[in-house]
Amino acid sequence: MTARATACEAGLLETQHRKLAVQPSVILIFVRQETAHRPQGRESPESFDRCRMSFPLSPTLHVVKGWSAPDVIGAVGGVVGLTGVLVTWVLGVKSLRVARGSVQVSKEAKEEARRSADAGERAALAAEQATLAGERSADAAQESARQAAQVVQVERKREHDRLCPGPVPQIRAELESNPRGETLPRTLFGEISVPRDYRVRAEAVIEGGSRSPISLPLLLHAGRSYRFAIETWPPGRTRPQAEFILFRFWVPVEEVDKVGGWGCPCDRPMIDGSEQGHWEWRAPIEYTPKTVPIAFYG
Repeated sequence: MTARATACEAGLLETQHRKLAVQPSVILIFVRQETAHRPQGRESPESFDRCRMSFPLSPTLHVVKGWSAPDVIGAVGGVVGLTGVLVTWVLGVKSLRVARGSVQVSKEAKEEARRSADAGERAALAAEQATLAGERSADAAQESARQAAQVVQVERKREHDRLCPGPVPQIRAELESNPRGETLPRTLFGEISVPRDYRVRAEAVIEGGSRSPISLPLLLHAGRSYRFAIETWPPGRTRPQAEFILFRFWVPVEEVDKVGGWGCPCDRPMIDGSEQGHWEWRAPIEYTPKTVPIAFYG
């Protein structure tokens, strides 16, 4: 039987050992033989019974005789399977490392989250304390403002009292006869003076609540005495009808009254003519009849 060389129908898996990425690498060369009793063109798997194998550590080709095609395919499959196992193992090791790293990162993230939560709780507590402190400060400020307002009000009241026309006087009334005749109506007079300049309006308040205006100048100057008529007495009257004189005082208007300007810091009415005076007197009337001496002749 003569061997006839045929074209190589085997696959060249790799041509050079040093360029291989996965070890070990195998080069398989199948040699086909034809026998005299087989028709030309028909081949069986047994014709692939020779192969050459090379290994990474040696460039020498080794011929393994007596291998059939299934044996060769099985060897290739084993090598491929071993390679897959190695690749799977390498990937598994890397995955394990990555998993361990992920676990470590997860632990660190969890610890960082716990620290952040603790910091958040401390910040919330500090904010609550700051809020309480702010509320206490606001309450203290309100209390201070209230006390300050009270002090200001007391000072205004003290200054108001200091600037008043003085204590309420008692009007010592005097009855004067009519110069035109003893039988004509007489007039009851009173007198007033003030410590500084004031605008004034006065009324005699009569029993029952009725009022009668008193004739006085609008501006009273400091230190002067002003005499005014209280009421007219018809014949037969023996006591005054007016119970008291209501005086209403205001601060003078500097531009109009041509006097030195001054003012009161309180919030009472400052303009004369209003129903309420800035200061008011209710001065009672005191009248003592004059006694006429009786002469005895003996």
